Amino acid sequence: MPSLNHHARGSAACARLLLLVSAALVVSSADARAASVSLIPRPPGIGMRARDGLDAAKALARGWAPDASLVYIESQDELFEDATARAWTYLYWSPRERSTRGWIVRQGGATSAVELAFPFDPPPLEDGWQDAMKAFRDAAKDPAFASARAGGGLRTAMIANGLWTDSGPPRTAWLFGFGQRGPGDQEWIGDALRGTALAERAAWPAESVGNIAGGRAALPPWLGAHATVVLTRVASLRDDPARVLRDRERWLLPHEASALTRLSAQDAGLDSVGRGAANAATADVDASLNALNRWNSAAAYTDSLLARSAQRIESARADLAAERPTELAVYLAVASRARPERVSLVVDGLESARATYGDLEWRALDSGAWAEVARRTVRSGPREVRVDIEDADHRIKSATWRGTFAAGKLTVLRLRLTGGEGATAAPALEYVLATTP
Repeated sequence: MPSLNHHARGSAACARLLLLVSAALVVSSADARAASVSLIPRPPGIGMRARDGLDAAKALARGWAPDASLVYIESQDELFEDATARAWTYLYWSPRERSTRGWIVRQGGATSAVELAFPFDPPPLEDGWQDAMKAFRDAAKDPAFASARAGGGLRTAMIANGLWTDSGPPRTAWLFGFGQRGPGDQEWIGDALRGTALAERAAWPAESVGNIAGGRAALPPWLGAHATVVLTRVASLRDDPARVLRDRERWLLPHEASALTRLSAQDAGLDSVGRGAANAATADVDASLNALNRWNSAAAYTDSLLARSAQRIESARADLAAERPTELAVYLAVASRARPERVSLVVDGLESARATYGDLEWRALDSGAWAEVARRTVRSGPREVRVDIEDADHRIKSATWRGTFAAGKLTVLRLRLTGGEGATAAPALEYVLATTP
């Protein structure tokens, strides 16, 4: 039985050991999950693209120097996993000023200037370069990109011309850096115009804090940390024969203008004889050209006058078409079976309308309805309106109204006739109202 007890005690000890191991595995797995969550460097949300702040930076650079050209862009502040950032730094080089100046454009629209304590003049960025967001998306097609991204999260993005290619002509390229600024960091470089991969390599080691003194601390993070390597590369680009020729042409332009100014006086003295003969020969041509210019000026003035007249006529026509007409409406009302055969409307002595009546119209009038005698457009202002009435016995009576017609209004007058025993009563022409037609 002692052996059985010993076996039972061993089994219990093994069970306790297995329980402790499983608990340790659970804790370690939980710690691993927590560690994997904490390694996420930043949220994946969309921020500001590199091209979003380009217009603002270009306006500031042209205000500083008209010949300034864009030579470098780098992400600033927080960089997201889709290659957008909260801010971007744009560096411009001016041959006239012989210096480089930068501007930081932030996502909210704020801008700030960056001064460089050293000359930085790589070749300008080529036109048509892709935005970092698109270049980063296209880079995923390169198998080497996965190897570079395995170094860690995206921590920097910048674009320049000629800094990443050791041979061949300068090329505008994007550089994406991955990692935590340590020995295992990786960089992927791709052509910014064609979207093709150029290189995948270990990141350059950052300079010490002492080397960043002298104004480099205010630079974008990557450029400030690798200024010595970048400046070495820029110095080698200055010796490029193709670029030297372009720079020489750019620098010779102002000197050429001053030289031509000095040479013009010498040319005038040396060629005075031949130039005098040429001037005499071309005098008639100049006179003809002057006459032609005067004729062209007169023709242009005539065309302008006709155009202005046509415009005024069109404006007047539009104004007249927009105005409401001034109108007069005369209505007839009868009482005691009055029987008019003809009613004539006379405005300022001129007959404007005439209406005739018969049995059908008389029956309608006997019911108490008003009949419209006439509606005419008249001129505004004071007028005299007369109505001549001829009855069935061919007797003519008249009624007159004098008043002022308001411009753009419809003036309504009522003619009242009385028949039967009151047939001897004179007709009355009364003002009813003036309203908008």
